[in-house]
Amino acid sequence: MLFEELALPVAEDGRIHPTFCQTVSASGRILTTAPDLQRTPVRTAESLEVRRAFVASEGHTLLSADWPQVEQRLLAHGERIAVNTPIQGSGADLMNVAILRATEGLAAAGLRAKLVLQVNDELILDVPTPQTAATAEVVVAAMEEAIPLRVPLKVDVGIGATWADAVNPVR
Repeated sequence: MLFEELALPVAEDGRIHPTFCQTVSASGRILTTAPDLQRTPVRTAESLEVRRAFVASEGHTLLSADWPQVEQRLLAHGERIAVNTPIQGSGADLMNVAILRATEGLAAAGLRAKLVLQVNDELILDVPTPQTAATAEVVVAAMEEAIPLRVPLKVDVGIGATWADAVNPVR
């Protein structure tokens, strides 16, 4: 079903341009519609096919920065009631701060990476290939230091020509 949804919104430039919505989810996470990319399965054959459809611009690389087990880290941090929505809400707050800090850090460093997608706890950026390492440093710092927690946040970074390639951590 996700493949059918992905086929509909291809623009003249050959890319998918979903609508981003921040105020409609109960958890506060950014959602996408037309298509709903949050429904992209994790680590299945279908998800790899979907992720292969997301290709870096010419001369660019896709960089994926992902928090593994962020909800468990937030829970261990003990400031929220152990109910899924408040924990996911904390994850959404954390992601919003990380996005702001990453955007500011990239601009301050003169880097031309563009945030193209946020799915759950993962940021996907389209990065000029020569700026990949510097971009990764800025994004990792923004995500790991977004909000001080008792349990350190860890960010996995992957790079590749497609989103499928970029899900394999290099850091």
